[in-house]
Amino acid sequence: DGTLVNCSQEESTFSQDSSPPACLDEVYDVTLVAIPPMPHFFISAVRRDADEAKQQQDGCPSNVGMDSANGIKKKYVVFENDQKNIQSHVLGSASLRDILQAEKDAVPLSVTEYDLSTETCAHYAQRIYRSLDIAETNELAQFVLSNIVENVNVDKLKKMLPKAGKGGLRALAAITMGGEGAVLRHFHKLVYSQLDIKV
Repeated sequence: DGTLVNCSQEESTFSQDSSPPACLDEVYDVTLVAIPPMPHFFISAVRRDADEAKQQQDGCPSNVGMDSANGIKKKYVVFENDQKNIQSHVLGSASLRDILQAEKDAVPLSVTEYDLSTETCAHYAQRIYRSLDIAETNELAQFVLSNIVENVNVDKLKKMLPKAGKGGLRALAAITMGGEGAVLRHFHKLVYSQLDIKV
């Protein structure tokens, strides 16, 4: 149906203890996933080169989603059919062991300090992939921007932005002063300011 599994459902929750130890040495693609409408970003570790028969045989997960909200971190398996219907960008690859360690080390999103320029789902994803020494690229910036631009709704933004810290207030000022074009320029500047792109 094109919707993701409810990550609070018990059957979707991922536990490292539920996978064979050999899975930790398997190589997974580190993928940034974007779910509309706002969008919401999260990291998904997607197993490389494993058909369905091999997955059933060795018991390794096909993917592991990693997310944070309200001070809580979550790991879960995303249903395969649903994962095909959402936009994603491959950042690099690493062993499942290293990816899970990066998730374990990442500081969860704050319960009280949501800020559009410093503390969002995209920043949590960034904490995970940066500790894997994955380079930030212009393609990554364009992926993030395209998902924001495709889903910009000025009226909804006006309601949401006052709750989004100083970064949200700056975006709200851009809308008020210059309309949709100004807010798109604001997000372009904001996204590129958050990335360390080597030329």
